Amino acid sequence: MKWFVFMFAAIAAIAATLMVTPEANSGSFDPVTGAYTTDPITVTLTPKTVAVSTSVIANGERVYWATDKYPQGAGTFYWGSHTYTLESASDVTLAIPGINASGVCTATGSGTSLTINGCFSFSHNSMIYMGKSASCKSFFSLQSNLSSLTNFGDFVALTLGPGTNTIQLNKTGITDVNTTSFTYPSTTRSTSYRWTTYDINLQATLSAKTPPYTYLYCSVSQGLQVIMTTGGVIPNPFAMVPAASKPAYSPTISYSPALPIINTIAVNIRNITAIDILPRTVFNTGTISAWRTTYMEQPLTVTGQGNITRDFGASQNFNVLESWTCATTGQIDFRIMRDNTNANVCSGATYTHPVQTPQSLTAQWKAQSSTASGAWSAMATVTFTLP
Repeated sequence: MKWFVFMFAAIAAIAATLMVTPEANSGSFDPVTGAYTTDPITVTLTPKTVAVSTSVIANGERVYWATDKYPQGAGTFYWGSHTYTLESASDVTLAIPGINASGVCTATGSGTSLTINGCFSFSHNSMIYMGKSASCKSFFSLQSNLSSLTNFGDFVALTLGPGTNTIQLNKTGITDVNTTSFTYPSTTRSTSYRWTTYDINLQATLSAKTPPYTYLYCSVSQGLQVIMTTGGVIPNPFAMVPAASKPAYSPTISYSPALPIINTIAVNIRNITAIDILPRTVFNTGTISAWRTTYMEQPLTVTGQGNITRDFGASQNFNVLESWTCATTGQIDFRIMRDNTNANVCSGATYTHPVQTPQSLTAQWKAQSSTASGAWSAMATVTFTLP
């Protein structure tokens, strides 16, 4: 049992009794609402690196040329000799010397056909991309069909129970495909779970997740591009991304703090914000100046009704045991009548009352006799006992 004492002149607040059994030194529950606040979590990725080869990108595989944020157009990847058709024979004639002088590839031609040798190549949108070597590193993605290189996916899952209510968390700090460290900032989340009992055990679990797809971002430092409509040759580094997921090259993931993190709390009916049962009303004080044969009445509307806010907005009505004491000074007969009855709560008798059901209290007073005079005051104190 827990006792709470309220004065009529104030809104009463019930202190929360927190019972927490943390299983990791991170994150915390709000003992009143049941909401869970995470601590920041830093995720560090260690990509796998590999030199491009036929075992990394197969002949005939689809590849994108890419920026560090987005894949661009895709084409079919070829190792060694492959023939492309240019717009005119003069374009082929123009392209051959530039390719042969590059040291990247060699080229021969006939008519509008340009044959590339000694390197890998692919084409997209009237541009041939060529290279002799490339260094690839892996990155995670949520996408099976790439449209962004920075949609790494989810690495942390928050589950609030009872139940398996999984909540997605937001991360910050991913700027491009080369990002290897980013943060899940502190955030407060709650679930819609409601319960019908006075007590409930809540649990928050932060667990590691691995995004579903792994891709390779391959940098071609000595690259060459041929404009298929003019025969122009441009020495130009570029990047390419094979369109197929390559899970064998998945980066290593590490977390700070380490996962999983499990926190628990016992929330009960005493872990509540406030029982706003009493009005913001101070009883009259004054001077008895004349005999009154009837009571003076001062209605006291009970506001708030002790709405119990616990865990994710759930509320509950329950009975509390009320015990009132009334103190007066001066020659005054003072009473507080409840619920439009003749029950005087100042009598000292205890009674139960649902905290969410409004009470109608009326203060009444009169002089004790026809000769009463002088100053008077009255104060009432109520003690609530929670179940």
